[in-house]
Amino acid sequence: MNRKIAVCIKSVPDPDLYGSITLDPVTKTLRREGVKSVVNPADKHAIELAIQLKEQFGATVTLLSMGPDSAQRELREGLSYGADAAFLLSDRKFGGADSLATSYVLAQGLEKAGPFDLILTGNESADGATTHVPSQIGEWLGLPHIMDVVVAGGLGIRNPETWEKAKKLAAALDGAVGYTRPLIDLGLEKTDENMIGASGKSVRPKLYLAFGISDASHHVCGMKDSELILSVNRDENAEIFHVSDYKVVADCGEILDALLKELDIS
Repeated sequence: MNRKIAVCIKSVPDPDLYGSITLDPVTKTLRREGVKSVVNPADKHAIELAIQLKEQFGATVTLLSMGPDSAQRELREGLSYGADAAFLLSDRKFGGADSLATSYVLAQGLEKAGPFDLILTGNESADGATTHVPSQIGEWLGLPHIMDVVVAGGLGIRNPETWEKAKKLAAALDGAVGYTRPLIDLGLEKTDENMIGASGKSVRPKLYLAFGISDASHHVCGMKDSELILSVNRDENAEIFHVSDYKVVADCGEILDALLKELDIS
């Protein structure tokens, strides 16, 4: 059976030219005049995955974007990669839309063009970087989405073996992986792509599992809107416990071992 895959993409100002972008003092929106637009870098990964799935299993790939008429250029680029169809949702009333409005419009477009077996998006847009839209689309459509669960690690992870266990847990729960700056400093992660906190991303999953994260102040602002927070830390006075719904004072590795055993994952 031919599967139907949708990929939501966004036309954004070229990140290499951000130094020449200004903010309109009245509308508080970006002035994009004279700045080249490109396919949002993270969305290119989503397109690539969709094409890989198409080639491996057989599927129809449809691109969907909300933006001005000029976004047709980015949709055509997506088609050149191997997508089969593209839709542009465009109306002057959409100008300056926040993430909630954007996700609603995209969800309505997906319902109209669908149904789809799989909906892919980049994890964030280069110009907004809220990370809200993917999970909001899932909520509007009443569909399970990867941001239902986030497994995050901090300094208490301590070693590569324990961090790999955390990643296995995230995969088993169909969740996303996040981390704090210390994991980059320890060399367990190479980039800040999935770093959560004041200098990273903001997430609000239904379940946030924090392993070995003790510093609360700058990290909490990136995950405080999670519906349920469970934290594991050896330090019974860890600051993150103050914002956690459930607190487990224990070694992260031992708890991860127990969870993976319960899920029958080696």
